[in-house]
Amino acid sequence: MPAVMEREIPKVQTTLRVPEPLYREVKELLDQHQIEGASVNDVVVAALQRFVDEIREQMIDAQFAEMATDEKYHAQCRVLAGEFARADWEVLASEDKTDSATR
Repeated sequence: MPAVMEREIPKVQTTLRVPEPLYREVKELLDQHQIEGASVNDVVVAALQRFVDEIREQMIDAQFAEMATDEKYHAQCRVLAGEFARADWEVLASEDKTDSATR
């Protein structure tokens, strides 16, 4: 695993209690694969970032799911669809003319 991209982000020093078998396995994998510059710390940071990304994605998915029953949202969609209906038909008509001309 490549080292986490280093940016000038303040770091926080903390202590973690990790099950010893898990710690040993991570160390062994890093040693076996000779991943240059990678450390157990990098693995922990990457895992925490994946966890945060997954939770954020779940939160966004939940917000989209709420849209399915949001009547105000559906009303806005109907208004927008109505406003674009004429333009949509014009594009379709021009594509039909283009397709006919190329045959």
